[in-house]
Amino acid sequence: GMRRAHAIDTLRRVETPEGCEITLRIAGPLTRARAWLLDFLIRFALWMVLAMLAGLAGKFGEGLFMIAAFLLEWLYPIVFEVMLHGQTPGKRACHLAVLHDDGRPVDWGASFVRNTLRFVDFLPAFYATGFVASLLNRDGKRLGDLAAGTVVVHLENGKTGSGAEPEIVVAGAEP
Repeated sequence: GMRRAHAIDTLRRVETPEGCEITLRIAGPLTRARAWLLDFLIRFALWMVLAMLAGLAGKFGEGLFMIAAFLLEWLYPIVFEVMLHGQTPGKRACHLAVLHDDGRPVDWGASFVRNTLRFVDFLPAFYATGFVASLLNRDGKRLGDLAAGTVVVHLENGKTGSGAEPEIVVAGAEP
């Protein structure tokens, strides 16, 4: 059940560029898989709409469908992560967000890197690589997160303000 999913999650203390210490609650594989599935279902629904529209345009529609499908797969996670404070709709529903390792909001470069390498993680031959990589590092990161210097974290009550607010625990706040 839910209790077990949280047992896999880990707390990680990091120092922000401003010198504050915050605690990030790293998301475990079960929560991340649930968010991925929700995002997949949203993309699948969009694929269906694209396919119906393309069907109306005949041969020309097939070409448009291929281009639109490629852009959807490629841009969906990147645009949402950057524009919505590290959250795709699936991550938002699961109260997760992608942040830099030091707690800063994710930017275009980091999102591009982590999502480009998502394809490497999912290719059958490389799937084992992604899985092994996630077992070998303390934050359960995929190759994309390792390369981009990003983490997927739980948000407190799913709140996002100026950016994705990680669960913050202030430790010895220096003036």
